[in-house]
Amino acid sequence: MEHNYHYTGLTDPQVLENRKKYGENILTPPEKDPWWKAFMTGKSAFANIGKSTGFLTVAAVILIGQWLIVTVGGKMFNVTALHPVDWAIIIGETSIVLWIGEIRRLFK
Repeated sequence: MEHNYHYTGLTDPQVLENRKKYGENILTPPEKDPWWKAFMTGKSAFANIGKSTGFLTVAAVILIGQWLIVTVGGKMFNVTALHPVDWAIIIGETSIVLWIGEIRRLFK
C-alpha cells in the first residue's frame, strides 16, 4: 500500500513570526533530582519497608544464603564459621550510612 503524501512546512517569515509570538521551539529536559535528595527527605529508610515484599524477600534470601555458606558449607567453600558477634559487627559496619541517617532523623 503506497501513500503519496506531500508535506509543506512553514516559510522562513512564518517561522520568525511564530518564534516572536510563541518563543523558541526548544525541548528542555526535566530537572533531575540530586543523588543526595534521598537523604534529605526526613523520612526513615524503614518507613514503608513492610510494603516492600520484593526487597524483603531478596534480603532474606541473601542473609540466609550467606549464613548457610559460612556456617554449613565451611569445607565446601573453604570458610570458617562466624560467631554471632562477628555477624553483628559485619552488618553494623557495612550499613553505617543507614544508621547515621536514622540517628540524625531521630533527633530532628
